[in-house]
Amino acid sequence: MSETKQFSKRIQDILDGLELRTGKKKVQTKEDLKKCFKKICLNAYSAEENGQPRLYRRNDLTQWAAETFASGEQWFYAEPVNVKEPYGKLQLTEPKYAYVCNRQLTEEEFEAVFGGSGSEYKTDNAAFL
Repeated sequence: MSETKQFSKRIQDILDGLELRTGKKKVQTKEDLKKCFKKICLNAYSAEENGQPRLYRRNDLTQWAAETFASGEQWFYAEPVNVKEPYGKLQLTEPKYAYVCNRQLTEEEFEAVFGGSGSEYKTDNAAFL
């Protein structure tokens, strides 16, 4: 796809990232490896639904959604006060992100990126079951 037509740099970067994530293109550098990861927010809540403040089954979330909507923002971030009680009281926080990779590296790709055989990183999968 990228060989036949020239695109702007931004579009080409997006296309390269898609090819790397789907495995159509091999990972050769650490920059390629970075493109395989997707950033997701773990504690985001929407403040708007159909042009109105979003209603939640929890009063605190509904109140924060209304306040966030009134300030013109689309998202607010909250998490439990006590991690051991995930359905307990919530507090407003800063966004938390996680990075996920949808594919595994082949041994060739691992060697190209990290310059090793990868044997020191191999684990016994039975230990995790």
